[in-house]
Amino acid sequence: NWWGSVDGTQIASRVYDYSDTTSSPFVTYAPFRSGGCAGVVSETSPVYREGFIDQSDTWTLDHSPYVITGDLHVTAGALLSIEAGVRVEVAGPYTIFVDGVLDALGTQAQPVVFTAQNPQAAAGAWDTIQLRRSDALISVLEWFVIEKAVDGVQVLAGSHEIRNGTVRNVTGIGVSISNASQPVVEGCLIHNVTQGIRSANAESFLGRPGSGNEIRDFTSDGIWIDGDNLQVVRVKENFVWQSAPALRHTGTGIHVHKQDNNSNRATLEAYGNRIEAVNYGSWLQGYATSQRGPIATLQGNCFDNF
Repeated sequence: NWWGSVDGTQIASRVYDYSDTTSSPFVTYAPFRSGGCAGVVSETSPVYREGFIDQSDTWTLDHSPYVITGDLHVTAGALLSIEAGVRVEVAGPYTIFVDGVLDALGTQAQPVVFTAQNPQAAAGAWDTIQLRRSDALISVLEWFVIEKAVDGVQVLAGSHEIRNGTVRNVTGIGVSISNASQPVVEGCLIHNVTQGIRSANAESFLGRPGSGNEIRDFTSDGIWIDGDNLQVVRVKENFVWQSAPALRHTGTGIHVHKQDNNSNRATLEAYGNRIEAVNYGSWLQGYATSQRGPIATLQGNCFDNF
């Protein structure tokens, strides 16, 4: 169609659909014509996307940036591959939902970047990336940057892998994990967040020998673990610290929080981590006196500069 413009954000503002109210359907308006009703259908940079991706697709560097003008859903039967160096620019408070597979495979020199379309936008300008697939097919984010979102990545199911990325300047959580099966977060830099990594009801692997995460400049916790579920969370060779002068000696390095007085107890295995310049190095909170508190093994960790 010709929509009276070749600016996808302007077209999106004229279309009232699911991004405006969830009782409305998605409207997929791209690709669109250029040059009027008799114009040709073509996609050149930038490429606009919203709605459903229900067939496998590859976002290529030569078409970058890709501008998200509404909530985006990668459906269960689809694979979205994003090439190294591609910029994904989100034009509003939208979410990227992944029920299929997302492979965002950058390189150290050319990461895949997820950011706000407006270069002057503050943190919280868009929502998050949600990984929701629970079977054996996994999404992989490697060598990427996520910035200016509410949360960086939310892992809601599955064994997805998040490696060698940077999550920065978000208002909430860098990586949030819940109801997932052995997700992996390693080699990442997470900073300027409320919480670095949050794990709830998940057998999480947070760092590994030679590839730990660096988490710094958080206002609450570097790593927060839900203590009310029968889970083992392995935290290895992470560097959790406060570098900003205003934040030094505040927050908690590793916080295991148990709220309910039940027999479910999480197990923390923390090996070889360095916790520096925070208020509490490791805080095991809740019901310890009734032998219903969390179980922890801490070995070879360094707690310094409190």
